[in-house]
Amino acid sequence: MLILLRKIDGPQLVRRGAIVLRTITIFVGGMLLAKFHWMLCVFGGFLLLTGIRMLGAAGKAPDFESSTALKWMRKHLPLTPDYHGSRFVVTVEDVRRYTPLFVVIVLTAVSASRRRWSMSTRSRCCGRWRWWR
Repeated sequence: MLILLRKIDGPQLVRRGAIVLRTITIFVGGMLLAKFHWMLCVFGGFLLLTGIRMLGAAGKAPDFESSTALKWMRKHLPLTPDYHGSRFVVTVEDVRRYTPLFVVIVLTAVSASRRRWSMSTRSRCCGRWRWWR
C-alpha cells in the first residue's frame, strides 16, 4: 500500500494512516499467534510466497497504468489531477470530481477483493479441505 501511495504521491495524512493500519495488523497478528500456534505456519507460508513474488518483481517499477479499474475510472468518472487535502470528492465549476485519494482507495479495495476472490475460487475448484469446516 505504501508503494502505491508513494507512486501516486499521497498526502502525509494518508501515509500516516497506512502506517497506523499496518501497526494494528501486526499487533492483531501477534495476538493470533499467541492464541493459535498453528497460525505460525500460515503466516510463514504467506511470507515465503510474498518473498518469492518480490524476488520476481525486483527492479521493476509497478505499472498502475495497466490496471483495468484505473482505466475504467478514468473513462467513466470525472477525476481531478490534484489532491485537495484529505477529501475524496470536490466540486469544481459545479461538477463533482473525484480526487486521486479516491482512486488510491478504490485501487486498494479492488486489488484486495480480487486476491480474496481468486483464493476462494481456487479452494472451491480444486476441492481442497477448508480450514473453517
